[in-house]
Amino acid sequence: MSFFKKYKKPIDILFWIVIVAIIAYKFGYQQMAPSIAFSELLLVNEAGQKFRIEDYSDKNLLINFYQSWCGPCIQEMPSLSNAYQKLKEDDFVFIAVSDEQFSLIDKVKSRTDNQMIFLQSKQSFDQIGVRAYPTSYLINKKGEVVFEKVGPEQWDSPEMETHFRELVQ
Repeated sequence: MSFFKKYKKPIDILFWIVIVAIIAYKFGYQQMAPSIAFSELLLVNEAGQKFRIEDYSDKNLLINFYQSWCGPCIQEMPSLSNAYQKLKEDDFVFIAVSDEQFSLIDKVKSRTDNQMIFLQSKQSFDQIGVRAYPTSYLINKKGEVVFEKVGPEQWDSPEMETHFRELVQ
């Protein structure tokens, strides 16, 4: 009796366990927001001026990592812009970050009221660790990440507005 005939059933079971584990890891991994060293981000505006997160230490920052080709990213931009309009008087600043060219960033920016800050990351999102889009973080005035979200959100809902205000108190 050959090895494979004798152990066919256990090998089949092991094969499916490995496949399920790989799939679970892959999807679970992409649904977790990566830990980012925000102080080390290399961000610039369209004029080439460097942007440092520390310059906004007196504000609550919502940072949204997106790609112009990402449908859910584009769909949530008006919602982000509306949420910013509701929260800006409470020391919130919303920043949209892409690692793409500014010609693509400008196309996305045109879908908003231009109140949010649109920046380019000089590091690729792979280098930063962002692999799922959109990925968003809320950083309070103390520099603490108080909220992480992978995937789209209805940012301008009354529940989210209340939740954000509670998180930064």
